Amino acid sequence: MTPKQRLIAVLISIGVVVGTTYGCTHNDTNELVQSTTSTTASAPSAQETAQKKENAHNTIYQIFANSAARYDKVEKNYRFSNPVTNSAVVNWSAYVDQSGKLTGPLITFRTSQPITLSTEWIFWDEVVFSSSTGKFDYKMPGVIAGQSGGDKYISLTEQCANEYATISIRDIHQGLTILTTGTDPIMRFKGERIYDYELTEEDVTNLKNSLALFDARNIDNQLDFAKIQEIANK
Repeated sequence: MTPKQRLIAVLISIGVVVGTTYGCTHNDTNELVQSTTSTTASAPSAQETAQKKENAHNTIYQIFANSAARYDKVEKNYRFSNPVTNSAVVNWSAYVDQSGKLTGPLITFRTSQPITLSTEWIFWDEVVFSSSTGKFDYKMPGVIAGQSGGDKYISLTEQCANEYATISIRDIHQGLTILTTGTDPIMRFKGERIYDYELTEEDVTNLKNSLALFDARNIDNQLDFAKIQEIANK
């Protein structure tokens, strides 16, 4: 090979390397641009976020407008709960303080037995949520012999022995979903004895509202207190 031919071969080789390097760099740049564009496109805009919060607030206000409301002069807050119902077993409650902050909703389960029949008291510390869609067991922490401790209490009246517990929806969300999405919803209270409660349509509706409140609260729990006052005093 002559010196001239060797020079041409070297130049061609350099051109191939430069061309290959440029091609890789160009492709990587395109991928980076596409990745950045994709990430930007998937992030919600400020307007979308604001709309989502507004929808959540409207859901809360609508449910509260059809609920029972009471103002606590000492705590300076409003307590909302499901409407007056024939069922004393399943109830939800939520609280809004003067700053507009929403706490809850919480679920209260209550069983009642004649006080003279102490042998029929349940002393439950476990709740089984069951319907056609499956079942979920919730063992309450800190309960001593099914009587008190943790979130469980017993209150006595002249007529009845009431056993009740107030529980965060976060802890029993799966169980409430089972009760509100299937047929034949039943709650089993287990302890020293067993008590089965078949939910009514009214119970299911109230639990659906509690789940809707929970979902909306997780989007934004800062409400307009003036609006809350208007709803509570309607």
